[in-house]
Amino acid sequence: MKGRGDVGGTLEGGAFLRWQGGGFVVNVTAVQGLNGGGHRGFAAHASVGYGGRLGERWSYSIGPNITWGDSQFLQAYFGVTPEQAARSGYRLSSPGSGVKDVGLAGMLTWRFADRAAAIARVEVSQLLDRAADSPIVDQRGSATQAFFGLGLSYRFSW
Repeated sequence: MKGRGDVGGTLEGGAFLRWQGGGFVVNVTAVQGLNGGGHRGFAAHASVGYGGRLGERWSYSIGPNITWGDSQFLQAYFGVTPEQAARSGYRLSSPGSGVKDVGLAGMLTWRFADRAAAIARVEVSQLLDRAADSPIVDQRGSATQAFFGLGLSYRFSW
C-alpha cells in the first residue's frame, strides 16, 4: 500500500489440535510470530466442519471459522503508525487485540491414487471489529474477502 510499506516475512511457531468424529472436524491453530520482519504477534484460528464421502474417491467438508489476533498481530496488517500516516495520508490506527474475521469454508477432495489426492478449497470471510475499522480497509466492500486454492497431497508411510 502506497506510503505504508510492506509487511515483511515472519517465521511463526505454533501448535494445532484436531478432533474428528461423527462427520464433524474441529481444528484449533495457534501461532506466534518469532522474528521482527513481519510481526511478533499471536493469532488463533478455530474451525468446525461437517463432511462426508461423495462416492469411493470423493469427499467434502464445509463449516464456519474464526480468527483472533493480539494487538501486535493486528497492528502489522491493519495498523497505521505515525510515520506511515505522514507518508500515506491515512489516519493513525492502532488496533488492539480482537476478532480479525469470521468465515465459511468448503473443501472438495478427490483421492486419485492410494496415497495421493487433489484438493479444492473455497472460503469467504468478513473482517470484523478492529480489522474492519482500519483506514486501510476500503469500506465499500473489501472487508469481505474470498479465497480459492488448489493443492495436491501425498500421504507418506513411515
